[in-house]
Amino acid sequence: FVPTTEDVPSKITVKLESAHDLPPMDRYDLADPYVQLQVVYRIKDESKPKTGVSKTQFNKKQMGQSEPKTKTLEPRWTDQKPFEFTDKLGVTEFTDKLEAIVCFKVWDKGDLSDGQLSDDFIGDAEMPLEDVLKAPGHKLTKELEITLSDKSNKSLASLVVRTGQPRVPRLCVSVSISYEKSDAEASQPEPEPV
Repeated sequence: FVPTTEDVPSKITVKLESAHDLPPMDRYDLADPYVQLQVVYRIKDESKPKTGVSKTQFNKKQMGQSEPKTKTLEPRWTDQKPFEFTDKLGVTEFTDKLEAIVCFKVWDKGDLSDGQLSDDFIGDAEMPLEDVLKAPGHKLTKELEITLSDKSNKSLASLVVRTGQPRVPRLCVSVSISYEKSDAEASQPEPEPV
């Protein structure tokens, strides 16, 4: 099935799977990670390098957020329900000037016992929905490299110096797009068999 402009995406489903090699964010060299996610639309600007997701692109009213996993650098969200988003613009309507992306922000939950009063930003990642549309069955499972914040990068560098192991923080996610026929197409009767 190849989507056309006659097809309307009914939902975008995002399933968080796991994260790997996160930087330590507390004094015990661990973290309490959780993920915020949202489908965002932005104008493509080929002249600027990709540097992560800006804070202004997140709309808290339409944001999904996972449960935090405690004391781990390798969290798994196997018990987390998938997040569902309604595609407001229609992913098949994109031009060469507009792109839709699932954005992920990884945070460390603040914990008073660790001396943390607020949540710390670990880093972000993104998956273009164009990649999902090209995948078989419009479903894609992928490991995304996490672009770290300055603080997270220093924390990870410190751990690498002590352990001698190079690490690349990653987030594993599954994203799918499901379609329903447009109103005009849905109202047409099915052809009778001959």
